[in-house]
Amino acid sequence: MQYGLDSAAIGSLQAMPGFLEVFGYKDPSQPAGYAIEASHPTAEAAPAHLRAVMVALFSEWVNIGSIIGAAVTNATKNRLDKASYQIPLGTLFIVPTFLALGLFFVPESPRYLLYKGNTEAARGSLKTLRGNSLSLKEFELEWVEMVKGIEEEKQAARTIGPLDMFKGTELRRTLLCYGIIATQTGAGSWFIISYSTYFMIVAGLSVDDAFKFSVMNTCLGFIGVNFGMYLMRHVMGRRTVLMTGAVAQGCAMLGMAVSATVAYGTLSARNCVIAFTALYQFSYNAFVGDATYPTATEMVSTRLRSWSVGSAISLGYFLAWLTGFCSPYFINPEDLNWGAKYAYIWAGSNLCCLVFFYLCVPETKGRTLEEIDELFNNRVSVRNFKTFKTTIVAEALKDLETSAGGSEKKLATAEHVDEP
Repeated sequence: MQYGLDSAAIGSLQAMPGFLEVFGYKDPSQPAGYAIEASHPTAEAAPAHLRAVMVALFSEWVNIGSIIGAAVTNATKNRLDKASYQIPLGTLFIVPTFLALGLFFVPESPRYLLYKGNTEAARGSLKTLRGNSLSLKEFELEWVEMVKGIEEEKQAARTIGPLDMFKGTELRRTLLCYGIIATQTGAGSWFIISYSTYFMIVAGLSVDDAFKFSVMNTCLGFIGVNFGMYLMRHVMGRRTVLMTGAVAQGCAMLGMAVSATVAYGTLSARNCVIAFTALYQFSYNAFVGDATYPTATEMVSTRLRSWSVGSAISLGYFLAWLTGFCSPYFINPEDLNWGAKYAYIWAGSNLCCLVFFYLCVPETKGRTLEEIDELFNNRVSVRNFKTFKTTIVAEALKDLETSAGGSEKKLATAEHVDEP
């Protein structure tokens, strides 16, 4: 090797500040001063009616990457030269290259710029993001509402730190964010991702057939993501999507476990495992997998979004590791030898997720981030969250009328109108 491990590690650390300077964004709430997560700025930049769809695109690209990766790996599996691993590794650099180039053209979050006091740049960023999609009045209303929300948040709390996540109304918001991200693991997704191929092989499929079914399931997941985005945009609210997903996923897990119990080792059991795994992949990606990131990012305040979402995602990865670490003890023949009956645990876990979604998670569809802040600051209950009449829209309209010299005599009411 030309460079040792120490040199490689030190070189990476030296390169990171420059990388963050170019591709990250300054964030005073982070110990390093920068953040580089995608869901946070996406949630802040997206308009209220498209926020769920735009943040959920994360799941779509994950599925696209998995499909392409599986196809490339399958195509090179029989090669005996260096290209057998160089080609799959090389494909990993294609998308990051385009992303790195595209990041130079992505405008900064207007809310972040406002929070830093750079009003002119924030307004320009919002104009770039909205383009010609809004009328002048609609743009001015969104701008005034955004400014008002940031000002009120600054007045309410002047400090930014990890302990602030657990103070006052922020505690409820932080716990909701943590709980929603944790339901990704609670739904059993990491169990299915890690061990569905293993179950198919144990059930009697060849390695090649098991691999092909895994790719098929990933394709079903891709279809599910797009189906879920349509539901969130046109049919259901976030809360309903999450609850529907918990029911569908729980039924798929239960079906898998029951088939392994009543017909273990038979062709019927094998087919049931394949079928219920496919149903799970579709339903998870369409519901919980699609809605968790949009909903979690909406739960927290602007000034603490980096801390809350970042630590919640860290919790999610820890739970994913814990699932991967513990699952072999349940399914391996040398240990408990539960096999697919291990899915009983995940069926119960999905029931717990359903209870959590019903009792704790409020509906935020169609609300601006400033409206959501007002709802949490007023300690509105889950039951009343959807119908509560916010005042920030009316106040923004009043400020807009005042700044326009009172030319508009008839203003919209303060009542928030949900999307159909």
